[in-house]
Amino acid sequence: QGYLLVKVLKVNTVTAEADAQQLAKNELNAALANEYLAAYKQSLREKAKVTVNEKLLLGNAANN
Repeated sequence: QGYLLVKVLKVNTVTAEADAQQLAKNELNAALANEYLAAYKQSLREKAKVTVNEKLLLGNAANN
C-alpha cells in the first residue's frame, strides 16, 4: 500500500456548465412543446366534442 499526492492547479468548469445549461434548455423546450401540444389537443377535443367508443376500440384491439 502506498499514497499518492495530487495537487490540483485549476478546475475548468466552463465546458461542463455550458453542456449542463444546453441540456437544461433542451429539456425545458421539450417540456413546453409537450404542454403546448397537450393543450392544443384538449382544445380540439372540446371544440369538436369528440367521444371515444371504448367498446368498439377494445373490440378492434382484441381482433388484431
